[in-house]
Amino acid sequence: MQDRGLRSVSNVAASLEDVLPRTRRGRYAAGTFRPRHKHLILPVDHSDDALVSAARRLRRLAQATHGADWRIAATGSVTNAAGTILIERSDSGRNDQGYTLRIRPNTICLRAAGDVGLHYGVTTLGQLLGSGRNAIRALDIEDWPDFPVRGVLLDISRDKVPAMKSLKELIDLLAGWKLNQLQLYTEHSFAYPGHETIWRGASPITARQVEELDRYCRRRGVELVQNQNSFGHMERWLMHPKYAALAETRGGWKTPWGERRTRPATLNPLD
Repeated sequence: MQDRGLRSVSNVAASLEDVLPRTRRGRYAAGTFRPRHKHLILPVDHSDDALVSAARRLRRLAQATHGADWRIAATGSVTNAAGTILIERSDSGRNDQGYTLRIRPNTICLRAAGDVGLHYGVTTLGQLLGSGRNAIRALDIEDWPDFPVRGVLLDISRDKVPAMKSLKELIDLLAGWKLNQLQLYTEHSFAYPGHETIWRGASPITARQVEELDRYCRRRGVELVQNQNSFGHMERWLMHPKYAALAETRGGWKTPWGERRTRPATLNPLD
């Protein structure tokens, strides 16, 4: 995108290049928005929980990135006064995850049809605020995803099982990239009650931890999907006498690609 007229302020002003993933449409306007100035965040409808939640999240981001004390308006009256950050619903939109963002030197307007779009609009604005720059270049953004589901599968059954702190840091990272699904792939690393023989000593994730992660994900627009492997990759189950009768093979066996195995690995799908 060419913008010769504003190149001189690129070292101090956040821009479209600071947003990840790249926005679908964006163009620059004249001037810059200074986050350190006092601003009033205005959720148009205070009875709309998603609008109020977006306003609160934006206030926290401004405080964390610039020490800015942005207030949330007590009423929902619409205003375009200088210093106002307007958050409102849009009647039109490409989908529930789309949003538009208009930044000018004295005002910002975020519009979205759905709750997810509001969340992503605040995420984009948060990336601009958190770029380490002293200002944000005036610009217009229209953004929406190509695919409704954008996920990552994390195998937590091999090598080190991540601690909750690491999993939450990963969720924050994925949410910042506007990914909206996390699958936790398990083989023997989930603490199934009554099957302690399988997961003892494996640092398994517990049902209570899954519930905690699910709540953590939901607050960040991410769906947590449990992915329990079945049939294959069951070595850590079938190696124990209690489960050996469930195996498809007995003794040594040969894989379809010619590899010799000595331990059972697959459940018998006919039993």
